[in-house]
Amino acid sequence: MSEGTQNTTHPHPRPYGLIFIGLFILTVLEITTANLHLPKIYIVLCLVGMAIVKATLVAMFYMHLRFEKSAARFCRAFPAYF
Repeated sequence: MSEGTQNTTHPHPRPYGLIFIGLFILTVLEITTANLHLPKIYIVLCLVGMAIVKATLVAMFYMHLRFEKSAARFCRAFPAYF
């Protein structure tokens, strides 16, 4: 394949390793947060926030939604309606 025809928008393998490490750290934080002696509302809010961050990382990098056209962003923002 010549140099001019390569797909330059696809990321190198390195970000996948960093995303994996980030997901692992968030999972450890979720387990730690669930075992804290805090009011349940704080625990739930923290867990939901971390779950949203993890879901966003998975969708953007592992499902390659980061490389979609801008018209598809609306569908990602409101998935329950489509």
